[in-house]
Amino acid sequence: MAQGYVIPHAIFDETSVDVASEPFYISPGWMVELLAFNFANSPVQPDPLKPKLLQAACLRRIMYKAFEPPEVDVQPCGVLPDITKYQAEILAENWVMTDGCEWSLTACDNYRLLDIPGAYRFILNDAGAVGTVLIYMMAHPLSAWPSRPSRLYFGE
Repeated sequence: MAQGYVIPHAIFDETSVDVASEPFYISPGWMVELLAFNFANSPVQPDPLKPKLLQAACLRRIMYKAFEPPEVDVQPCGVLPDITKYQAEILAENWVMTDGCEWSLTACDNYRLLDIPGAYRFILNDAGAVGTVLIYMMAHPLSAWPSRPSRLYFGE
């Protein structure tokens, strides 16, 4: 049985230069743990003409016009499927929401699980968080975690 990817994959790290992460892909039968660090503990005001806000990394779903899901490497230390090399055009991209609330990671909600197959990216709502906020992802086969608290899942 595959053990999952024990090496964290950086979504945002100290070398990040943009508020948008590179796209990542979750394969059917897999789940990812998402862990966030270094969000500001109090509201920030990136734009003096707008109200203060809590720093967040909001999840976006990407749909491509033509896309073949990559093969999944089942080795325990393999890399996550790389979709940045695909030159397919984006058909649509939108915030992932439930009941009007964006799925996001924040200082108050910094650990989530996601098992809905597809292509995604995170967008930071504060350009000042780029290079400071760290978000890592670790992938696991769903079968490796038979019991998971539902409140940790996005959308629950």
